Amino acid sequence: MQAMACRLTRVPSALHPAPLPLAPSFSGHDINDYEIGKRRGLPTINIMNKDATLNDKAGKYAGMDRFAARAALWADIEAEGLAIKKEQHTSR
Repeated sequence: MQAMACRLTRVPSALHPAPLPLAPSFSGHDINDYEIGKRRGLPTINIMNKDATLNDKAGKYAGMDRFAARAALWADIEAEGLAIKKEQHTSR
């Protein structure tokens, strides 16, 4: 699976001083990511099944519930030493 990131002017640098990860496939999740992805010609990939498990496009996380997959992905990121920080965030 390939990760995508780019620098954007729409996000205040105080919030994202580094490249911003995009999730263009989640058009219902973040319309800004979707629009940026469309403008840049990024592929849209659906990794979710209707029952909220991940499909075969999710690689080793396929078949997992979305919450279990999120926890497993974060654990893998930490294990690889790629996590910068972990903090609570509440969506608006």
